[in-house]
Amino acid sequence: MTFEQSIVVGNVVVPALIGLVACVIAALISGRTSAAPNGIADATSPLRPRSLIAAAVIAIGWLAAVTVSMSMRQGWQWWPEDAWRQAVWPLLAWTVWGIAATAPQVRSKPEYWILAGLLAGVTALRAMPADESWADTFPFHRTWMMAILASCLVNIRIVDRVSQRGGSRWSLLIALAALGGPMALAASAYASLSEWAMSIIVATAVIAIAGIAFARIPAWVVAPATLASAAGLVAAGRFYSYEEHPTWLFGLLLFGPAIVGVVDGLIDTKSTTVRVVVAGAMSGAIVAISAYQIMA
Repeated sequence: MTFEQSIVVGNVVVPALIGLVACVIAALISGRTSAAPNGIADATSPLRPRSLIAAAVIAIGWLAAVTVSMSMRQGWQWWPEDAWRQAVWPLLAWTVWGIAATAPQVRSKPEYWILAGLLAGVTALRAMPADESWADTFPFHRTWMMAILASCLVNIRIVDRVSQRGGSRWSLLIALAALGGPMALAASAYASLSEWAMSIIVATAVIAIAGIAFARIPAWVVAPATLASAAGLVAAGRFYSYEEHPTWLFGLLLFGPAIVGVVDGLIDTKSTTVRVVVAGAMSGAIVAISAYQIMA
């Protein structure tokens, strides 16, 4: 197998297949009588146990897709030296958090969002390269840790609100678009990082498409982990890159989903078609502007 073929298999075919299998299993478990579209119930609606199990299948499938893909290309280590590869463990925590978010009784509690803040802090901590060879970057760590923490919390909360305002079937597309700019940044900085970003995009895309096509597939469950991975990719791309990029670009990369979600809140009385078109156009514009600035 050539190098290019191994990339296609490891970063496209494998995560796509794992994501697809997870979607099929989740659809079979959910059946035709999910408590709410996409497995997201409001605070007054009971959540069927099978919907929670389906959400767990989707979330675990997504995590397996991105982890297996990275292991195929980089080899498996419980605690790798590269900080960006250690992100598997915060993503595991976000996966569990996302599964719990499908239960409205849990999702509405303030302490649940306090836990999200702690997870965002751990994500920020693990995103920073900390060995002595990176000593010259240590002065930037405090600023970037705060930026990643804020990115995780703000984006997840605002995209969560989009899903609760009738966007549960398509809100994952906002998180998917959030990976476009970080992918471009990773591609300009570090090949291995861009390969992992590709596998995250493929796994998320498969689940997002399935969530739109079939209401009983709880696609939103992977949105928190996807948004957290996007923030981590931005940080890794920043520190592995030798290129200087303007501050506004990193702000756009880190908070693009929040911008889209805020605009959606202003038009949430419009039809679903209008909301999807506006969200898609804004997300596409953010990706295009970011990619152009990075690649120019």
